[in-house]
Amino acid sequence: MDNDPNAPPTAKKVGKASNAESRSPNDPQWWLAGSVHPYAPFVGNALKWESYVYDDGSTYEGTMLLDVPHGKGTIVFGNGFGGGIQRPEKNDKYEGEFDTGFAHGLAQYTHTSKGKLFKGEYNVGQRHGCGAEYDMSPFLKKVKGGMDPSQAWEETKDTIESKAKYGTWLRDAFFTGPDESGRWCHIKEITGTVKEVDEVVEKVRMFQYKPDGEVTLRFARDAKGFPAPLMQDPVHYPHGSAFLAPGPLGLCHSIPNDSKLKNAMSKAAAVQQHIHDMYNIPENPEPGSILEKAMKLWKKKQARKQKALEKKLQREMQRIRRTEAAVADDEGAASADIVKEEASPQVEEEEIDDDDLIAFSESGQGSNGPSIVASASVGLSRAVISMQKALHAARIKAPRLPSFSSHRNQ
Repeated sequence: MDNDPNAPPTAKKVGKASNAESRSPNDPQWWLAGSVHPYAPFVGNALKWESYVYDDGSTYEGTMLLDVPHGKGTIVFGNGFGGGIQRPEKNDKYEGEFDTGFAHGLAQYTHTSKGKLFKGEYNVGQRHGCGAEYDMSPFLKKVKGGMDPSQAWEETKDTIESKAKYGTWLRDAFFTGPDESGRWCHIKEITGTVKEVDEVVEKVRMFQYKPDGEVTLRFARDAKGFPAPLMQDPVHYPHGSAFLAPGPLGLCHSIPNDSKLKNAMSKAAAVQQHIHDMYNIPENPEPGSILEKAMKLWKKKQARKQKALEKKLQREMQRIRRTEAAVADDEGAASADIVKEEASPQVEEEEIDDDDLIAFSESGQGSNGPSIVASASVGLSRAVISMQKALHAARIKAPRLPSFSSHRNQ
């Protein structure tokens, strides 16, 4: 079966690809080619929303890449495992970020049987980083007793928040509480992480209970077993929900006069504005604010950088001008030397006669090197040639004497 030429190609198994850098140091991503890893090149698929119900009863709703959870999503555990989370129990829920199939990033984990709620950072399926754990037992006890969930939360939230466990988690275990030294998670860092988790969960829940999702069709049912209306049908809008329709149709219907609905819409708008403000700095910050001070410091730093850059450019231009002047001087001197050489008479150099080297060549036969006589002969030959050149040059430069015939004519 392995040698079947007509068999479909199988994907390369790379797992978490933690060893990609050691396998391909120059380009770790290239080693993932041919696999279903979300970071592999040429995966041939885009990030899209999916809704799955698995054989063990677990469900997933969120974004996927090549049927691998990646981005943001929700897992409700059945009788199996998922996301790299260790020892989950039935009906536990993970809402947060995913990376290549693993629970990785900011998330909220609901432990249904124990009544615990964790908000914090995950690393490859383990709680790792800053976070907070809440005991929701007082709230659940009042809800099971028949109290309205909103009223039950108002009566128990102070108790729950006062007993919350804030701190640092390492490898899925609580390590230490808030650390004022800054070595581990500071209380401000923890509270900031919890706020970011709330924003992530708000985005994650936008992918839940889509009308055409498998989770909705199999689990969101009424008492008769029919799919429950979730007010998300693109065509049919129940009474009082037509304002949710897209385009001009929604503008033709007013928002119902419901205080809870208006508060929820105001909260969603505030979250959206907060997200916008996180990634956009106002052009004119408020006077005296921290942002204004930061902008002033940033402008001073930029001014110093610009001034240093201008000085560097000025020094570079001076160096270039000095180099150009030196090159021009060298070219002028070389031109003057050429003119002098052309004006002066050329002295032809005489080549060394081969007869002068006979002694050298004969003495070298059958021995390891030239003899003393051969060396002296070559040296004398060269000395004679040098003297001939010197006399020839002196004869050319000496003033010419008057000839004998000229004296006799006088």
